[in-house]
Amino acid sequence: MEEILYDLSTDALVAAIENSMFDFFSYSTLAEVHDEPELLWWITDQSLPLFNMLFRSKLTEESAGAAIETAIARARARKVMLFWWTGPATRTPTLEAQLRVHGFLGEKLPGMALDLQKLQEPPPVPGLVIERVDNPKSLRHWCNIVADGFGMSSEGADGWFGIYSGLDYVNHPPLRLYVGYLEGVPVASSALYLSSGVAGIYSVATLPAYRRRGIAAAITSLPLVEAKQSGYQVAVLQASGMGYKIYEGLGFRLYCDIGLFFWTESEGA
Repeated sequence: MEEILYDLSTDALVAAIENSMFDFFSYSTLAEVHDEPELLWWITDQSLPLFNMLFRSKLTEESAGAAIETAIARARARKVMLFWWTGPATRTPTLEAQLRVHGFLGEKLPGMALDLQKLQEPPPVPGLVIERVDNPKSLRHWCNIVADGFGMSSEGADGWFGIYSGLDYVNHPPLRLYVGYLEGVPVASSALYLSSGVAGIYSVATLPAYRRRGIAAAITSLPLVEAKQSGYQVAVLQASGMGYKIYEGLGFRLYCDIGLFFWTESEGA
């Protein structure tokens, strides 16, 4: 078992929020990965930006512009979109400004952490059964929910299925995928990734017609309970605007912001 994080200082939690994100996305890709001293990036031939991302930038003010232009040139050559993630340890004073100058559109996501001893478990949702993904059929359910929940096309669902079909999501302990079935209908998803000494929560989605019923809280809480039972002390995540209040209700607190920058040349994307 990896070393568990017990340090609950703000600096340690902020670092864990970023490091967990780097680890999770690095693991959950079958892309052409380049782990360079100044930048971690990967690219595929799938157009959606979730499959073409840049992380962990350690760029100087002088090198940032050239790195951004190189990333755009690669994306143009493959006709794909990009996500560029920034965070407290991976942004320079002008990096985000330079991204915007080069046509990236950005938003801030709350970086949140939770002392698992303070987890506030939500009440049960009648008719909801949460199961671990352990076969291709339930994996397809998971992928469809993630794509639909985040407003992606069927290309996104197929892309996720292609990636996770190549991973050991059944027997690889750090990665656990969950599907929530309401009266037998697959309606919600989440993922738990145990890395960087913490429990990272990712891919929390609920189909639009089933929101505001406590399902998102339930499918987030169950993996946290499992992580706590395994000895983990800290959980981390990056929240959407829709999910912030849900996570706050579970006990998560805001520690930093994570920048998400999007680039495309496609009109109306």
